[in-house]
Amino acid sequence: MVKAAPATVLFFFGILSISGLAGCAATAEQPREVPAQVKALEQQDKYREAAIYYQRLAQDAKPPLRQDYQLNAVASLLKGNHARDAKTNLEQIDLGGADPGFLIRKKLLAAEIALQQREVKAALAELEPLEKDPLPAGQAGQFHGLRLKAYTQLNDLYSSTRERIALDQYLEAGEPRQQNRAAVLDQLARLTDNLLLLFQAPPGKSPATQGMDKNQQLSRLTSLIEDWRRHDLTEAELARVQALDARLNEPQFAVLPLPDHIALILPLSGRYAAAGEAVRDGIIAAHYSTRHEDVTPVLGIYDTGSDNEQTRRAYQQAVEAGAKFIIGPLEKEAVASLAGNELPVTTLALNYAVPAEGGPRGLFQFGLSPEDEAQQVAERAWNDGRLRALVLVPDNDWGSRISATFLQRWAALGGEIAAIETYDANKSDFSGAIRHAFNLDQSRQRHKQLGNVLGEKIEFTPRRRQDIDFIFVAALPRQARLLQPQLKFHYAGDLPVYSTSHAFSGDKNAQLDQDMDGMIIGDMPWTLGGKLPDNTLPDKIRQQWPNVNINYWRLYALGADAYALSAYLGNAPNRVLSYSGNTGRLSLSNNLIQRQLGWAIFKGGIPRPRE
Repeated sequence: MVKAAPATVLFFFGILSISGLAGCAATAEQPREVPAQVKALEQQDKYREAAIYYQRLAQDAKPPLRQDYQLNAVASLLKGNHARDAKTNLEQIDLGGADPGFLIRKKLLAAEIALQQREVKAALAELEPLEKDPLPAGQAGQFHGLRLKAYTQLNDLYSSTRERIALDQYLEAGEPRQQNRAAVLDQLARLTDNLLLLFQAPPGKSPATQGMDKNQQLSRLTSLIEDWRRHDLTEAELARVQALDARLNEPQFAVLPLPDHIALILPLSGRYAAAGEAVRDGIIAAHYSTRHEDVTPVLGIYDTGSDNEQTRRAYQQAVEAGAKFIIGPLEKEAVASLAGNELPVTTLALNYAVPAEGGPRGLFQFGLSPEDEAQQVAERAWNDGRLRALVLVPDNDWGSRISATFLQRWAALGGEIAAIETYDANKSDFSGAIRHAFNLDQSRQRHKQLGNVLGEKIEFTPRRRQDIDFIFVAALPRQARLLQPQLKFHYAGDLPVYSTSHAFSGDKNAQLDQDMDGMIIGDMPWTLGGKLPDNTLPDKIRQQWPNVNINYWRLYALGADAYALSAYLGNAPNRVLSYSGNTGRLSLSNNLIQRQLGWAIFKGGIPRPRE
């Protein structure tokens, strides 16, 4: 276990950048002060030039200053995401007879190079020798930050949580530490949820983790929580830890019954009638597919129309009829209107309209938020090791909202924006926006100028800008089918493209979506073909309603999940929720139902689960 005295380090979404820790005192453990020339170059994103500057300094320097400059050159290359060149330079550095601190720096840089090259096991192998002896504080922070990034990429929830806990003491006070602590508590809650699900599984159905049975996993998790408790936690943080302790003392979840009278208040007439009917039919299908042990709930259905006053009347009618749980309304404006009043019955609104702390007691909010999906795309890209994004969105209000949310989350993670470009969603040719984003017109202009100077025709292939390592596209299915091949045509076929569920119609059609191959999307198990609470439910809905509107297919899943959530919210809303639903992995935070997407990549025109 690496231990060191507390120190302040820089922190970006729980993942440290070694290069971001430069600028300490001149010691073997840390590089010396960054020269002003290097700072100026790096502020202009000229990382190769910064590395060359260090290399020139190294030529005229004697050890150990020479090795210091050489290691700094590698760090500059890593800042620019030039892992291949960084690796070549690092391998050429001779540290024979050097202070052990230089050897540690080299190991940390080698690990970061491996992570940038998606070689996670190699990165962990570089870091393993550093576990044996205590590290200086700054390097200990780098060590745990790199291990956190590695285990996050491996989706190893336990190990990444352990590294976050170890990293806590090295983070500067304020937002970096607060973000990490919030992540620790969320991950401990997820570990607890996962473990309790194992305890609920029938005999022989509980998969072991790394050769451990569920009791060994319980012991391991309890020790991890105790380790976290020893940190200087706030009262609120300590309360969450105590809540986890209480849950781990429960041998298993009790089976929660559904409320005996559930009311649906949905728009069944007016502008949103088709959407309201899809939610209603999803609820009805789930109702008739659910095995009711004692009492089959009564379903009351009320039309909210498209008028806030009618919504309030429908709510009151449901209350007077004896409803014990209310699902709806659906429209954002109707939810906001209802949230302005005290609610006598627990209510699950199907949209997000008010802040969690701003709503009345008993109001829960659940929906398919485009903004939430944009945030998760940012997180997915970051966990995939991406750094510099091109953002390509339609020039309308929806595109602006998606873009703003993605940019805010991407900046919070520590990502960089290479360019933001908009396109006209009503057109079919997006080449102008793509050429502008990739500076292809500038490339053609340089070719023309060179031809004029030489006075002869030159063979030419336009070269796109090289400082982009992924593209975030916000698009509906028609635009997505057109954008993906046009991006490939304009020399961006090697760049991964990420999008929200809106790029996919929800109906698997290999012929129609063949041009979308390579696009990565976040979506729900209902449309991606993942495991569902009832795998027969989609077919039952298609059989019952043969003319189902595919445009609202995801809303059937929303209705089915809302019905299932009534058991939880109607009986034990203070428990930590972890439910694998039709719309994703659902959890509860401050009366908001949060939804974790699944991920797929188009292959052969079909979205297939992404490893």
